[in-house]
Amino acid sequence: PKLRTLNPFFSSGPTCKFPYWKTQIFDNAHIARSHRSSICIAQIQFLLQEIHTLLKLPSDYHVILMGGSDTAAIEACFWNLLGPQPIDILVTDIFSQTWKEDITERLNLKNVNIFHAKNGEMPSFNKICSKNDLVLCWNGTTSGLMINNADWIDNKREGLVITDATSAIFGIEMPWQKIDAATFSWQKCLGGEPQHGILILSPKAIERLNHYTPPWPIPKILSLKKNALFNQDLSKGMTLNTVSMLLIYEMIEILKWVKEIGGVRALQNRSQQSSLIIEKWIEKSSWAAFFVKSAAYRSIITQTFSLKAPFFKEMCWENQYLFIQKMANILEKEKIAYDIIGHKLAFPVIRLWSGPTICPDNIQRLLPWLDWAYEKAKNQ
Repeated sequence: PKLRTLNPFFSSGPTCKFPYWKTQIFDNAHIARSHRSSICIAQIQFLLQEIHTLLKLPSDYHVILMGGSDTAAIEACFWNLLGPQPIDILVTDIFSQTWKEDITERLNLKNVNIFHAKNGEMPSFNKICSKNDLVLCWNGTTSGLMINNADWIDNKREGLVITDATSAIFGIEMPWQKIDAATFSWQKCLGGEPQHGILILSPKAIERLNHYTPPWPIPKILSLKKNALFNQDLSKGMTLNTVSMLLIYEMIEILKWVKEIGGVRALQNRSQQSSLIIEKWIEKSSWAAFFVKSAAYRSIITQTFSLKAPFFKEMCWENQYLFIQKMANILEKEKIAYDIIGHKLAFPVIRLWSGPTICPDNIQRLLPWLDWAYEKAKNQ
């Protein structure tokens, strides 16, 4: 192809930096200062409020900074909130499978209903009960399955809705009136450095915290209560462990860019543009197909392609992985695309990140190179 990609960063996390990122943005960060100093607490408070404002959260929702990325944030939800109600779990990717195992094997909860996705198809929502707690991944980072319409979630449901939305929040508009606990990491849609996670709690989740005490001991790093009630200090800039003020400052700079381009809607539009470019390419492709068959549940952020050329049908999964690995190695050697292989525990797919920090023109430039790498790998 004549045009090279603008950059090769198509990883699904950590993801591509926002267009104007450079190391000089850290010049005014409060490094070598205690995260408990007044100046640092004020900066963390400012960051949490900016997140609250940009996401258009209801005024009574709380935003909390967690250590341990999205993983610790979602685990805090499980350890603190689950137990008093039956639980419905949507398993739509590798990570929701892991959360199912945590709930059923580590916390050893028994009154659980599992709804499994199969081969890129969303499970039926018909048997999900509004009296139960619901646990789901909003955007399956390893599968490409996304909740694009939440009408099936009852606004007045009795149970809590707990979602790992790490690759959805800031990438799409979220129906906050339907969500009680949501988590994300800024290494996904915002292209920030990994390490910290964000936990968002509704009043109903706070009520559960205040009136329910789990039967198991909760590690300090996951504890959301103080003196048997929700720890209000967590939404006022205090944290459960030491945080990186360098990364706090980076996040503030990223949110400045988000505001400059028009907020969450502008971020979503970037992903939608990239998704439309990919759809047109897939329509003409002789060898690639969307892994997620239904457009109603197909992510605009996590693009997953399976191999459809006739000779692939005779291949075992291991050989399909090896072929995709070969394509990826060719593109990495050319510095055209890095990290486009699907998760090692998932189906053999090519996985492209088309989240908000990816320029649609970069996607446009990449696609001919995918065709080129396919032919090169096939001939080898």
